[in-house]
Amino acid sequence: MKIENFRPFDGQHCETTTTGTLLRQLNIDLSEPMLFGLGEGLGFIFWNMKTMNFPFIGGRIKPDLLTQNIIKNLNLELIANETSSMQKAGTGGALFRNLYRDFLQESYELLKLGTLAQAHKEFIEIANLWTDVSNLFLKVSISKDKKHIEQASEILKLLSGKEKEVMEKLVKI
Repeated sequence: MKIENFRPFDGQHCETTTTGTLLRQLNIDLSEPMLFGLGEGLGFIFWNMKTMNFPFIGGRIKPDLLTQNIIKNLNLELIANETSSMQKAGTGGALFRNLYRDFLQESYELLKLGTLAQAHKEFIEIANLWTDVSNLFLKVSISKDKKHIEQASEILKLLSGKEKEVMEKLVKI
């Protein structure tokens, strides 16, 4: 099957790129941060199992749920057929907080709500702190020095409070 005038979406994350490409074919052109935000994509998971050498830390919702949320929030209908594939993607170490930060900025530019501007400002720091945690995990994987885990632990405690505080403000909008 050949799609005439195909317009691919250039993104950083596999699901927003795919969904952005599909939406472009409908002449709906949204940025990747806006897709991530409309998809209610921000999340967090810490998964540690005995069968794993180290814990998994994730920063977004389950695959496919992002697209389902985008479709729901844009009041569209999606018919999906699943195929087998291999995924490889990266988030820059900030667990999608950079995408959410940019979503908050774009949302502020559209809606001019002070809460969004403040949340964007706070997510700049939050994204940077997540990158710091990622870098500390990299350091401990190389050096095996426990101090990097202790530093990451302190930052994670700080992040927990910061993210909760921002989300409590946003939920009031």
